[in-house]
Amino acid sequence: LEKEEKLRKDLEEKNVTLLKEKTDMFLQLEAERNNTGDAEDRTTKLIQQKQDMEQQIQEMQSRLSGEEDAHASLTQSKRKLEQELSSLKKDLEDAQLSIQKGEQDKSSK
Repeated sequence: LEKEEKLRKDLEEKNVTLLKEKTDMFLQLEAERNNTGDAEDRTTKLIQQKQDMEQQIQEMQSRLSGEEDAHASLTQSKRKLEQELSSLKKDLEDAQLSIQKGEQDKSSK
């Protein structure tokens, strides 16, 4: 009878220990689930931020391309206007020389 009582006490103690371990494991599992949920939330936010930044990069590249095209167009227009200005200056100089020649011819006669 004493053996049975001692065995029962040992089994009850083991049962209490196992229940405590089970409770601890359950609490640890819940904590891990919460940590996993937090990590998933952070991952989702980071993925969204990455997508937003990639979209911003595409918009900036498109804008840059447009600005480069506008710059090239303005540079071409500037060159054309500089050529026209140079041509007009030459025409003006030629006209002034013609006037001077005409006045010299007039005064020499």
